[in-house]
Amino acid sequence: MTKNDLKVQQYLSKAANDDPPGMDEEYVQQAGEAIKDALRRRFNEKRDVTRGLRMSNIGRPLCQLQNESKGAESEEMPYNFALQMLYGDAIEAIVVSILKASGVNVTDEHKKVKLKIGDTVVEGEMDLKVDNKVRDIKSA
Repeated sequence: MTKNDLKVQQYLSKAANDDPPGMDEEYVQQAGEAIKDALRRRFNEKRDVTRGLRMSNIGRPLCQLQNESKGAESEEMPYNFALQMLYGDAIEAIVVSILKASGVNVTDEHKKVKLKIGDTVVEGEMDLKVDNKVRDIKSA
């Protein structure tokens, strides 16, 4: 267990046992804004369905990526897809607030990044860095 794991575990243990550890109002506000932004993205903005290499391709099955590169039509997303994405966005916002409130060194939140692969540039966004290491909140 790392020092950061221990910090978070102690923080959450206090909250679970009716010993409120306290959370800075700034962190509460940041989580709320992140959740509001997620709601706006999911319900008010058109989804980008651009084909080609992008950061969100990481983790997709190879056969899906190959079919998309050949122009195959995408399957319609199930009705609960937006809810699943919102759930992930909310979890991410809450976890970031807990990390900060428990004293973990969080930097570079939602920093725009570019990755050059041959002649192709892939642009995306990283979740954050914890102690100068890039972390994906939902995976962690």
